[in-house]
Amino acid sequence: MAGPPTVVAGNGYVDLRWTSPSLPAMPPITYYTIRYSTDSGTTWTLYAHTASVATSLRVLVANGNTYTFQVAPVVSGGRGGYSLSSLPVTPYSPTATPIAPSGVIGIKVGTSVSLSWNPVPGNAGGPVKDYVVQYRLNTPTARWLTYSDLVSPASSATLQLRTGYSYVFRVAAMNLAGIGAFSTQSTPLRV
Repeated sequence: MAGPPTVVAGNGYVDLRWTSPSLPAMPPITYYTIRYSTDSGTTWTLYAHTASVATSLRVLVANGNTYTFQVAPVVSGGRGGYSLSSLPVTPYSPTATPIAPSGVIGIKVGTSVSLSWNPVPGNAGGPVKDYVVQYRLNTPTARWLTYSDLVSPASSATLQLRTGYSYVFRVAAMNLAGIGAFSTQSTPLRV
């Protein structure tokens, strides 16, 4: 095989497409075998499917995992070499947003706030890619503001806020399906 198969993820599946090898004196292809890896190619699992000479296949897989695929032709004399690995792809459920983080704690460090929380596990919506951090003044009528920081799956953040005020904080996780529920607000912290 030559290049890697192209991949398009959906909800519970990945559509694969590849090019048939054209080598001189190669026996006719009987079918293609497909394998996948969920650990960046360290281990591979054969995908069981109906034998076919078609150069595309919808592979049914679990949502939330990241997969790479390889394809190999099978001829009367045996199996040919596997293709290069596809790009990594993560099928996901568009409704499986993450659960709310817990344990949001803010600590004053000089003029900054060191905020931390319990990390959220991945689910059918994919792994957590980022956390959305919000803060507001500790008054019932104050509105929540989103703190602008870098996209990161880290379960902590350092915030620079105006000093002399009391704040509360909340956090939500984000995966491929979107932003999940926000945590309960933290204990008030005066900065």
